[in-house]
Amino acid sequence: MIESPAAQPPSPGRPAGSGLHAPAGLGVLGLLLAVWHDEWSVPAAAGIVVLALAAGLALRIAALERAARQALAAELDETRRRLDAIIGQSPSALSLKDLDGRYVCVNGNVERLLQRPAAGILGRTDSELYLPDTARVFREHDRQVLETRRRHSIEESVVVDGEPRLYISHMFPVPDAHGEPALICRIALDITETRRAQDALVASEARLRAIFAGIGDAAIYCDTGRSIELVNPAFTKIFGYPAQEVIGRSTAMLYADAADFEAAGRVCYHPDMDSDPLPRTLRYRRRDGSLFWSESVGMPVRNDRDELIGYLGVHRDVSARLATERALRDSESRLRLFVEYAPAALAMFDRDMRYLVASHRWRQDYGLGERPLVGVSHYEVFPEIPESWREAHRRGLAGEVLGAPADRFVRVDGSEQWIRWEIRPWRDAGG
Repeated sequence: MIESPAAQPPSPGRPAGSGLHAPAGLGVLGLLLAVWHDEWSVPAAAGIVVLALAAGLALRIAALERAARQALAAELDETRRRLDAIIGQSPSALSLKDLDGRYVCVNGNVERLLQRPAAGILGRTDSELYLPDTARVFREHDRQVLETRRRHSIEESVVVDGEPRLYISHMFPVPDAHGEPALICRIALDITETRRAQDALVASEARLRAIFAGIGDAAIYCDTGRSIELVNPAFTKIFGYPAQEVIGRSTAMLYADAADFEAAGRVCYHPDMDSDPLPRTLRYRRRDGSLFWSESVGMPVRNDRDELIGYLGVHRDVSARLATERALRDSESRLRLFVEYAPAALAMFDRDMRYLVASHRWRQDYGLGERPLVGVSHYEVFPEIPESWREAHRRGLAGEVLGAPADRFVRVDGSEQWIRWEIRPWRDAGG
């Protein structure tokens, strides 16, 4: 049975009251103070009610406090779990050291790097785990981090399995509750293969640039919009433009005719073009305005994903060659006219005794009419040629000058012709 405290007369000028502790089974959590202005006493029932309220309130507070502690613990566990997952799954070698340089936390990559479990790493210093030179460098970097209290990013070489490996290490201080450095965090990523690939790429680019520069013809690399990005020294020699005047400009400036620029775009410089195109002969314009003929090829340049990234054009000045070929054709035409209209029976043969040209008198004297002769064997036209003449032909092809003042030629139909003939070899430019 719960009873209220005995009534006491109130002190003059002070209201009557009762102070009740609020028990919650876990110790005193607070104090519930009830005050009455009744001068004599507190009813027993009222005391019981107040005490019940106090007990209920205390239980409620305890329950809330316990739930809060559980929620905080769960949140802390979840935070730790996430942090452990981040540290464990990080592609980098992640570690924490105290101010004395002793490891207090490492992830699996550090274990693989040092080839020992975490238990063999924690509590040890760099001098116990690495070669002396490496440990000295690590200590110096840690000192810089603590002095500057800033993050440092440094490339470091570490010997792993007897092979030097290159790491990019990010180091920064981890502060305590007062903002003072308490730990040093190091996040190191192995960039050995990346650096090797970069070095190989640089070397490859250097080789390609050397090859590009050494091409004897004008070479132009342009982007997919046909704007010039790179030219070689031969370009300057042939077109007359220094590189800085053309970089970034359209290749249209080089064409003598705008229609040729458009046609080349349709044939050579488009995404679906043939990677092994045939050369085309076009006219181009030099820096001084003069025109020249170039034999040009254009080809696509693609990356390792087969994506078009630009075009390469190679141009060879063939003006002199074309002029020579034109002069040769003119000379051949004049020779052909001379032979065809010569008043004597003349014929020219190649080394296989195939006709190159025959005069009208030749056709007339041998009754050949308009029969096509070019490319036809002389012995097919005249199968009755005697062996003595065939031998004379062989000697003529060997360089002799032969002839006869009168020679009997029996035709296949039995008719006879008396012929005065002469054989002279004709030579190429090399003799």
